[in-house]
Amino acid sequence: MKSPKLPDPSDTKQRQFVGPVQAEWDFSQCPDDRLYYCWAYEFARESPTLIKHYRNDQKMAQKYSDQFMFDDGGNWHHPVNVWGKYTLWKRRKSACVNMLVIAAGFPDAPYVETKHKPARVKPFEQAWTKQKRLKHLVSDGQLDDFKRLGGNHDILDKLPNLPKSHILRIRWDFSNKELVEAFKVWLKSSRPFKALLDDRGKSAFRKYGADLKALSAYRLMRTLSVTEAIAHMKKCGRNPLFQKECDWFTARKRASKVLRQEFNTEPYFAERIG
Repeated sequence: MKSPKLPDPSDTKQRQFVGPVQAEWDFSQCPDDRLYYCWAYEFARESPTLIKHYRNDQKMAQKYSDQFMFDDGGNWHHPVNVWGKYTLWKRRKSACVNMLVIAAGFPDAPYVETKHKPARVKPFEQAWTKQKRLKHLVSDGQLDDFKRLGGNHDILDKLPNLPKSHILRIRWDFSNKELVEAFKVWLKSSRPFKALLDDRGKSAFRKYGADLKALSAYRLMRTLSVTEAIAHMKKCGRNPLFQKECDWFTARKRASKVLRQEFNTEPYFAERIG
């Protein structure tokens, strides 16, 4: 008796597969000055929590005339707790906050299909009033904690993730150079979170580029095997991300690690991340 003939995996007539659209995984044409925006935008699209916060902030911006969550360019500014979660009064020693800047169009359209043009808006704005900070408190869902602590406005300074106002008395008899140097020292000691947009060197570009390449593998492998992913890329006119199968899994693990450690989001793949 003859053994049954096994299907040829290269025969697409026997096994049809549908891969994700190219804009969801092909970030190769993203210029260096937009790598950070693409990185933050696309990884944030993998986070249901961040999408929920974005929808809530959109509603708040429509309800109130002062869109304090969005800048003049339509970018959404949102803090993310990384390396551990905040408690009300204290946080883990390993915890810190990154401020994400997400371009307009989030989360429905892929970043490469948005018409985003990076533009740094003016860093100095009108000081946050108590009322304005209370609106931000509501958008972050911390109003219950505020009321439970007595509703005292002084408590605002003890709650995490809220913008703080600072009044500086400037001695104008100092030179501009001396004032700038003094402000640098104060800024280093007073900054509540790291601005990821400060990372603009070659090492940062390499990191964002490598993370996005890993995200490409992550999204392709969500619905396709490695063999199918390679065939899908060739069909779209792109060279495979990696030649070795083990490199695909390494990249997928890297993307999972970024989601968990930098976006506080559980990845789709249940992988052990060291």
